[in-house]
Amino acid sequence: MPDDGEIPVFSDKDPAPNSGDAESDEPAPYWIVVPAQSSSEFASRPMPDDANPYRLALLGQDESLLANALRKFELLDAYETLLHVGWTQPAYEQKQTPPIELSVFGALPDGLDGSFTLYLSRYLHLVVDVTLDAPQSARFADTEPRFSFGDSFRRAEPAPQPVRWRISEDRIFKNGDMRYFDHPKFGILAKVVRVEKPDDDEDGSAGRFAD
Repeated sequence: MPDDGEIPVFSDKDPAPNSGDAESDEPAPYWIVVPAQSSSEFASRPMPDDANPYRLALLGQDESLLANALRKFELLDAYETLLHVGWTQPAYEQKQTPPIELSVFGALPDGLDGSFTLYLSRYLHLVVDVTLDAPQSARFADTEPRFSFGDSFRRAEPAPQPVRWRISEDRIFKNGDMRYFDHPKFGILAKVVRVEKPDDDEDGSAGRFAD
């Protein structure tokens, strides 16, 4: 167990690349969240203002791209849905794109944390960096001996230590792709679709995407 008490993280993937510069004189960009609206016409929502381009529009349940998949999961006892979210956003280069913290979608299940980053390079990329705390039954025992000194000397039994699982991966998406981010203990299903607008720039560099 680390001396600083940090919870061990178990992942079968290398950490995803950092989506921003470590040092910069300019303030870091951040998303302004637009609440979900009860409408299936999310493609008609206005593009963000040039003065504040980092707007993320949450989608309602009736707009979800994975509603059918969610219903199928609910019919299977082997799966439990922890979080189901959708949004639209403009796509920018990696250095200009801040991560979307899961907390912006609302209250999270206990032990779930992390972020998504959707950015545009030569291809469209989705970076998933999500952690989930293991249940009490999955904790491992600290094998280091612990002793108590006082009026009587005794050796304490090893105490179970917390475990944290992690998915950290950067994947390329094409328009309409649905991909599964896998971990032995949990997974993430994501779908990205371009939201076409008549007044988009020809190069599509500021196009909106729904995830």
